[in-house]
Amino acid sequence: MSGKIISGKKALYSCLLVLALYLPCFSWGPANERDSLALIAFYYSTDGDNWKDNTYWLDSVHVTGWYGIDVHAGQVIEIDLSNNNLNGSIPTEIGNIRYLKFLLLSNNNLSGAIPDTLASLSRLEHLIISDNNFNSLPNLSSLPLSKLEVQNNQLTFEDLEYNINIPGFLYAPQDSVGRTVDTTIAFGDDIVLSVNVGGTANQYQWMKDGTDIEGASASTYTISSADVSDAGAYICKITNSIVNDLTLYSRQFKLQLKDFFESDSLALVVLYNSCGGDNWTNKTNWLSAQPLSTWYGVTVYGNRVARLDLENNNLAGAIPKEIGELTELT
Repeated sequence: MSGKIISGKKALYSCLLVLALYLPCFSWGPANERDSLALIAFYYSTDGDNWKDNTYWLDSVHVTGWYGIDVHAGQVIEIDLSNNNLNGSIPTEIGNIRYLKFLLLSNNNLSGAIPDTLASLSRLEHLIISDNNFNSLPNLSSLPLSKLEVQNNQLTFEDLEYNINIPGFLYAPQDSVGRTVDTTIAFGDDIVLSVNVGGTANQYQWMKDGTDIEGASASTYTISSADVSDAGAYICKITNSIVNDLTLYSRQFKLQLKDFFESDSLALVVLYNSCGGDNWTNKTNWLSAQPLSTWYGVTVYGNRVARLDLENNNLAGAIPKEIGELTELT
């Protein structure tokens, strides 16, 4: 036989699809055709082969015995697959299980967006999807929910504001937002730190090394003419006047400044050694621990060597290539 051998479960899935297309009167047992096909799509979308427990899933067309599934009067009313090593995303077909009352998927590895068709589950009472990696939640305020638990995901205020009045709504904490940034700039440069968080009533407070920065209350924070005191770890704290019980934090912006002053010092040391510094006419403070600005012939401006005047000073030897490190020399 040519071609790949199809596994038993995938072969059954293919047969079910054929039956759904060509045999609309086929008896699906305790659950109807629509629910069964939605569950099959859910299985493959969430890596069902690797679930912790997938007992009887896809082994028969009768879904009543499938692990985590509850059927009443021929309709699937509950899916409880919490803490079951689900990976992937929730498929849109979940919205076809019209009599679903309880969808319990906490403590898994599900990610992405909760599909908008979910909002069509007009009988849904409990939606518990906490402790996953979901990053988007639709407006579910029209549903008869009495419990909505979405904490420990990657949701932001735009996902929560329109659901805030749902009874039993648990939404805090959530993961940090943005990405970690580690950047180095030169003395005197400007830099703008920014955070992008959805929501209509957001409030921002930037912090440096864990301390609030006075007046830094916008989604962006500008550092002008940076100097050594600006180096540090910056984080933005975001709150929301509608979603009161949640504080989001940006991931860290670590800012460092290039130590051009140190490289200038090293360049001058090489110049001294290359050009016979021990025999200079005037070598006051050279190679000492005194500030560069006190070394004979050296002028410093803005923490950089700006002028070097060693005329008539008995220099001998070759000018070293390291002189090129004095990039602010005028």
